[in-house]
Amino acid sequence: MEFSFLHPSFLWALPVAAGPVLLHWLTRPRPRPMPFSSLELLREAVRSRLARSRLTQILLMALRCLLLAVLMLLFSRPILHWAGGAAMLNGSVTAVLLLDASYSMDARQAGLSSLEWARDQAKAVLEKAQQNDRFGLVVFSNRVELSLPPTEDLEKINKALDSLSVTARPTDVGPALDLAYQMLETESGNQEAVLLFSDFAENGWKRVLTRSRTGSSVRFDPQIRVLLVEAGEKEPNGEIVSIQSGVFEHRLWGDSSSRDKSWTLFLEGRSAAQGRVRLANEPQRQPISISERGSFSWGQVSLEPDALAWDDSRFFLMQRPAPFSVLVVNGAPALSPVQDETYYLSAVLEDLAGIGVRSQTIPAERMEDEDLSRWEVVALLNVSSLSPAIFSSLESFVKKGGGLWVTAGHNVSPPSWSGLLPGRWGPVEDKSESMRLTPEAGRHGLGRDLGEDGGFEWNQVQIRKIMSFVPSPGAVPLLMTSESGRPVLVVSRFLKGHVAVWTTTVDRDWTNFPSKPLY
Repeated sequence: MEFSFLHPSFLWALPVAAGPVLLHWLTRPRPRPMPFSSLELLREAVRSRLARSRLTQILLMALRCLLLAVLMLLFSRPILHWAGGAAMLNGSVTAVLLLDASYSMDARQAGLSSLEWARDQAKAVLEKAQQNDRFGLVVFSNRVELSLPPTEDLEKINKALDSLSVTARPTDVGPALDLAYQMLETESGNQEAVLLFSDFAENGWKRVLTRSRTGSSVRFDPQIRVLLVEAGEKEPNGEIVSIQSGVFEHRLWGDSSSRDKSWTLFLEGRSAAQGRVRLANEPQRQPISISERGSFSWGQVSLEPDALAWDDSRFFLMQRPAPFSVLVVNGAPALSPVQDETYYLSAVLEDLAGIGVRSQTIPAERMEDEDLSRWEVVALLNVSSLSPAIFSSLESFVKKGGGLWVTAGHNVSPPSWSGLLPGRWGPVEDKSESMRLTPEAGRHGLGRDLGEDGGFEWNQVQIRKIMSFVPSPGAVPLLMTSESGRPVLVVSRFLKGHVAVWTTTVDRDWTNFPSKPLY
């Protein structure tokens, strides 16, 4: 077991603890001889009281020195390191290392992210492992990102730690704890422990505590020692919460005091305005001037970067000349928000509600009861199949001039309604490519809006999965993968209407592309 300090520079201030002694020495009264009668009887009377008073003063001075020394040590933030299995527990140990790789772990201090700090601490534990110690690894966000069962092959664990990176997901420690306990259930002989490395964001524990109170599978076995290691020091974090109706909302996390920050408004990639705002724990509103500049103009508000820069910027759509209406059909409502394309589209439509855009989201089974003539656009997201009645209604809607947007996704396998599509589906393929505009895009209105002048940098978009798609004659691919040339966005006319097919998704499993300004 070893001690170290997160801020050892404060230890240089320990001599300050001797301040009360120095102060007493400098300010103590100096005796001055004065003529007086005999003091022999008076000296005998106060001698015993003088000894008690001196002892009291010495104790008080010592307590003051101790208080200053303790404050200096607290400022230096001492931490306790595990110095190997035998030093922490008696005998061999089987331990599971839990590393938080959620979004907040990208916060940096002195050039080192919280995840990098946690990784280094975990590797230090492995370096001091004893013979017969076994280690497992669970990397988590709001799900398990990586898991390795307990093993004596520590090189394998070290290689996995070297490959870690922060995800764009929130925190939920519950699934990782469940898996750690399951791993240890199959172990025997060694003493068992769980080491959790995290920044301990409060929201990451809410579901664990709730599930524990309701008697769920998350449990804290008293036979398994759980050690919590805080990754780095929490830094205040400014965030842009929302942008709508010419106002952006901002707030400060992690600090009760307010902070001033500069902000910049970009319109179509160009700086248009700037100023300063005071961030506080309660959401604050800042007006911005947004003029109407075309159907697909877009903008961005950015705060001065801080330790966690991902939430310092937010995209928004500019006002459209004419409001429109869209019916969103969610074919997979059980998916988590970060896997559900409806989640991202809803945020865009909420921003547009202020200018009269009307929208509604329904599950796929409710389409039979919906009057499609009330809508101008229907968006089918993760819809796997359609009944003959729904297909007929949708076909009539498009023929009369309606717009249809179809995305691929976890559920899509649409042979029952492929007659509406400008091509045919194939299997899901794992890809690792960026995107680029096709030569035909410059001759198409939507393709021109998706160019660099609109703020799109397709070479920065990384596709991880894509539904293979073979366009029909007459269909126009506007976007494709940069290397293999797979179509990503295909559009086509269908009598008076239009159909657009997006062969990937904007969720964080399939691409790294933000929902704005895509929609």
